Amino acid sequence: MTVLLVGCASPRHFELAGADSNIVFPAAPDSAKLRYQGTLIGEANLARDITDTSRLKKIGQFIIGLPRYQIKPENMVRPVAAVADVNGTLYVVDGGKKSVLRIDPLDASVKWIKTAGKNQSFASPIAIAEIWDGLIAVSDSALGVVFVFDSLGNPVTTLGKNVLERPVGLVYDTLNDHLLVADSLADNIKVFDRAGVLQDVIGSSGTVAGQFNGPTYLAYKAPWLAVSDTLNSRIQLINLVSEEIRIIGQQGLRIGNFVRPKGVAFDSDFNLYAVESYHDYLLIYNLEGALLMAIGGNGQQHGQFNLPGDLFIDANDQIYIADTLNGRVEVFQYLGDS
Repeated sequence: MTVLLVGCASPRHFELAGADSNIVFPAAPDSAKLRYQGTLIGEANLARDITDTSRLKKIGQFIIGLPRYQIKPENMVRPVAAVADVNGTLYVVDGGKKSVLRIDPLDASVKWIKTAGKNQSFASPIAIAEIWDGLIAVSDSALGVVFVFDSLGNPVTTLGKNVLERPVGLVYDTLNDHLLVADSLADNIKVFDRAGVLQDVIGSSGTVAGQFNGPTYLAYKAPWLAVSDTLNSRIQLINLVSEEIRIIGQQGLRIGNFVRPKGVAFDSDFNLYAVESYHDYLLIYNLEGALLMAIGGNGQQHGQFNLPGDLFIDANDQIYIADTLNGRVEVFQYLGDS
């Protein structure tokens, strides 16, 4: 992904680091299913020189040839979740910086969203989702609320105050026009309408199907809601129309088992992607629960992770994985089943 801007100032563009790499998974001779697209690390993805344009500096450069200098970019520290909106603008929740990074690839602009309103800072931002009307929702697990911003990162409203206990995952139910929030401490999924009014509660504490233990991240592709039932070491699929429930995975030490599942997402072929954070793997299943593919393992190479968090798949099947302790978001492209 590269967007070049040329004007009276020096050219600048957005580019994923390592975008020229030719890395696919699985490797040949097997048919490739994923292609590594590049890495998002922060302002360093905006390739531009920032020159001191002060008159004194210009005179010094002219007389003695002082070199141009670059302002050190501000990059991510502990990214935990990411989303791309319908316009391709990227938002990354950085738990280490207690802020949200907004990057618009079209104009190569960057903004750090560090406050959620007047005199209101983030305490522990943990998840993010695009909801109705292009708004962006960010959950704060420590404050027990969901902050809502417009597409430019300006605060709009707050949801869930005195209702949510420890909100984590967020997802927009496009079919019913509801915001679903995983309440990790309450062991349920709370459903809000546009006015922020609680409409429903899905699940309760326990281990049987439809019950949760510390649910974290969510994904939705009509009619299926995927819930990362983290402390039960499994993913639950809930059909929001028929109410059918499927259990994906189980606790164990083999590849395809879970210890601490986190991020979940669906691609266009209804394959389910799940992050196994404890063992640093991305696991891919079909809706019947069969393991289709696994990539990862602990490390810093592309296709390796270090305590990954949430993941997101956009409408073009581009996959964003918050590789938390590596301080980056790894981007892959789903190539289809052909």
